[in-house]
Amino acid sequence: MRRLILLVTLVWAGIAVYLTTQPGYNPLVQWFNRTIARTLVGGTLGHLALFASVTLIGYIGLRGWCNRPLALGLAMLGALTAGTGTEVYQLLVDGRQATLTDLLANWLGVFMVGFALVSGMLALSMRYGFSRSQRVRNAARY
Repeated sequence: MRRLILLVTLVWAGIAVYLTTQPGYNPLVQWFNRTIARTLVGGTLGHLALFASVTLIGYIGLRGWCNRPLALGLAMLGALTAGTGTEVYQLLVDGRQATLTDLLANWLGVFMVGFALVSGMLALSMRYGFSRSQRVRNAARY
């Protein structure tokens, strides 16, 4: 199951990179520009949602391979790198342009997911007073 989740993570990240690095005359890119990204707000929300989902799916995929804080850090680092790299790459692609708005939307999507997951982790640790590993150790004592 872990391998399947990791495969889904890599496929989704590949789709995100593919969509953001294709030339402007690509039919799929034109469809996105006509539907989702018709306005600046639509394009910004599209970037935000795309990289938020890449971060979340990356976290879910990595969670089975390492502890949750490390999985979150790696997912955020990967999504930030992909978001920044695709915007820089768009400078070289015919019919595409890299904008600061798109870059900031990519980063905002990543940090929104990071904030939500960290808040959830902190809320759970405050609710139970300590981490799961501490609960297991305490249960073994009694």
